[in-house]
Amino acid sequence: MKKNIVNFINIILGLFLVASPFWLFPVCSAMPGKPHMKCYYSGILTVAIGIGMLILSLVALKVKAKGFAYFTNLIILVAASVSFLAIKGFIKIGNMMTMHWEIGLCKMDMMKCQQSFVKFVPIILCIIVVINLIGVIMNFLRKEK
Repeated sequence: MKKNIVNFINIILGLFLVASPFWLFPVCSAMPGKPHMKCYYSGILTVAIGIGMLILSLVALKVKAKGFAYFTNLIILVAASVSFLAIKGFIKIGNMMTMHWEIGLCKMDMMKCQQSFVKFVPIILCIIVVINLIGVIMNFLRKEK
């Protein structure tokens, strides 16, 4: 049980990520006749990361192969880090002008995503990074013994 605690936490946080952008902390909806805004695509990325976390963590609970938990924690750590950096605008994914989609947030403070999504989802992603960093370290130290 103690060994699987990181996977159980990942399952809970993964469910939270899946529900965040469109139900718990909604992003902006499309304006009539216009394409979706950046925050909508950030929401899709967040749901994808959450689904990936759920799948990897559930598989990690069943698979007893050495190193699989380490690999799972490392993948989730990298995915959550890239997602955080993309949502905050440090990494540019997509291009609104040429591809008609881009990951990011709306610039205006009065937008729906600025009221909820931007305040909570990056915090959840940081918690995921810290939890999985602890998981990577625990798995690495467990291998050394």
